[in-house]
Amino acid sequence: MSKTMLMLLFAGFVLTGCNTVEGVGKDIRHAGGSLEENAQEHKPAERQPVRTRTVVYR
Repeated sequence: MSKTMLMLLFAGFVLTGCNTVEGVGKDIRHAGGSLEENAQEHKPAERQPVRTRTVVYR
């Protein structure tokens, strides 16, 4: 299948789940919220700066 055909098929599935433009907006907002939650769960821990000592030779 061509990419265009796959995109049209996907768009058809998305639009059949949303009857109105408002419904599309709600679905997109929900998907964005899920992505944000997932990103927060997998956020790497902040690293503390490494402390070093300066050695002075006399």
